[in-house]
Amino acid sequence: MSTKPKIIVLDDDPTGSQTVHSCLLLTRWDVDTLRLGLADESPIFFVLTNTRAMTPARADAVTREVCQNLKQAIAAENIQDFLIVSRSDSTLRGHYPVETDAIAQELGSFDAHFLTPAFFEGGRITRDSIHYLIIDGVPTPVHETEFARDSVFSYSYSYLPDYVEEKTKGRIAAQSVERFLLADIRAGSLERLLHLTHNPCVVVDAETQSDLDRFAADVRAAASEGKRFLFRSAASLLTALAALRLSPLPPKIWQPIRATANRVLS
Repeated sequence: MSTKPKIIVLDDDPTGSQTVHSCLLLTRWDVDTLRLGLADESPIFFVLTNTRAMTPARADAVTREVCQNLKQAIAAENIQDFLIVSRSDSTLRGHYPVETDAIAQELGSFDAHFLTPAFFEGGRITRDSIHYLIIDGVPTPVHETEFARDSVFSYSYSYLPDYVEEKTKGRIAAQSVERFLLADIRAGSLERLLHLTHNPCVVVDAETQSDLDRFAADVRAAASEGKRFLFRSAASLLTALAALRLSPLPPKIWQPIRATANRVLS
């Protein structure tokens, strides 16, 4: 069994792949195209669903279509170890739990699904299960920002268990949400990961990239033991899960390059 699972990212917006390099970005999701992503040498690939721009019903339908085709592609490529990431906005806007529910129903039997919204490049951190946006050096709970008043994806809470209860309309109660705090992450969470079953919702703290690197290493180890995990994540977790090295080129080199120069299959 592989010790480095394939990372499959369903990206609800074109910005998610900007934090990684040397991997495929697929804009189609027929079975043959998904097989190309699974067979590629990179440990991670993206499927650009663009569902954040859709209605909930359309987002559900597109996510299910991707997953149904992905199930066939995984079987055809004989992929044993994989992790699924529903990549979305680091300020908690998006079709949650519509997309994670669809993924779980189509691909099934996940041992847990994780909310990991930290995005350090954008000043988003999670501490004590509260998600913050750093504004002028001050951590501000995201429910106090303009993002929480979004006309489509509004919410009332920065404390992630309460956010989950609100978004699931009480189906997942706040007190049932498991919390991986900074102390848990930094001490190592492998044993706890190995004991997760029946797809509980788990919210994950992270203040620095090293927190997510440590968490991701434990996730990969748990996956190598047969655990199946689903993530609702912002971008910072992706590099950690895929264990990618930093790009050898400085970011300023890429600024003049148009999107058409990316590795895109469309």
